[in-house]
Amino acid sequence: MTKKITLSTILFIVALVSFSFINIIPKKETPINPSAKINIGWKIGLQLYSFKDHPLATAIKMAKTSGVTFVEAFTEHKMGKDFNDSSFGKLDEKSIIKLQQMMKANNLKMSSIYANNPKSVRDWDNYFKIGVRLGIQYIVCEPRKKDLNSLDSLSEIYGIKVAIHEHAKGESAYWHPDSVLAVIKGRKNFGACADIGHWARSGLDPVACLKMLEGHIIGVHAKDINEFGNVKAKNVESGKGVIDFKAVYKELQRQRFKGVMHIECEYNFENNLQDVINARSYLIGLKP
Repeated sequence: MTKKITLSTILFIVALVSFSFINIIPKKETPINPSAKINIGWKIGLQLYSFKDHPLATAIKMAKTSGVTFVEAFTEHKMGKDFNDSSFGKLDEKSIIKLQQMMKANNLKMSSIYANNPKSVRDWDNYFKIGVRLGIQYIVCEPRKKDLNSLDSLSEIYGIKVAIHEHAKGESAYWHPDSVLAVIKGRKNFGACADIGHWARSGLDPVACLKMLEGHIIGVHAKDINEFGNVKAKNVESGKGVIDFKAVYKELQRQRFKGVMHIECEYNFENNLQDVINARSYLIGLKP
């Protein structure tokens, strides 16, 4: 038996076929520009230990010349004649004001201070007070266990975080992330300063260490070395040693790290400004 096909039936079939055909065509994706600059999400700064052989006034000018905006001081820095040959950890009020003026004149910000082995709670308190005046965000250190609770209290009082640093195996109680995590546990003001070079010296994979400390990383120390697993390995220019910085960057991006990565150029101390400039250019231009 033959059925009569109406005009409305034909139009319905045409519409159905057209709709199905449109839906099976893959959507056009936005092409990826391989040359597009990636926003790394964090800031590049400088640990002033890199210029430890120079008076602080000179080191600050060198930091500006290197192109960084953020610096990390260290308490044993010999300040020079501008500061009566004192050390950073013994700055008086007049010297603090002078340092504030120097930093402002050179368009620099002090993000943190490395506190080298304070001997008493009074010393710790002094470093926090100096830090408040200079507007720092955290103190980097490897504290004695007997000072941990006092340090946690001072951190709460002054509003400055504590970032546990890790020197190499045999030189530090905090060389492994496990020991850092043990200290951080239960102390909300504590975190980690991830030193990727020292981890590599200790035979630890920097990326694996970053993963272990996820959620606790306050700052990063960026240095490169010439040999993995050797605590006596020599520092070399960033990107020319054994550190896989691309993998490090990828992991920091995954963790959405927003702090400061401080360059450490711990070689050729008398004349390493160009090495710092090269390290900054490399780290800024790197794509994971």
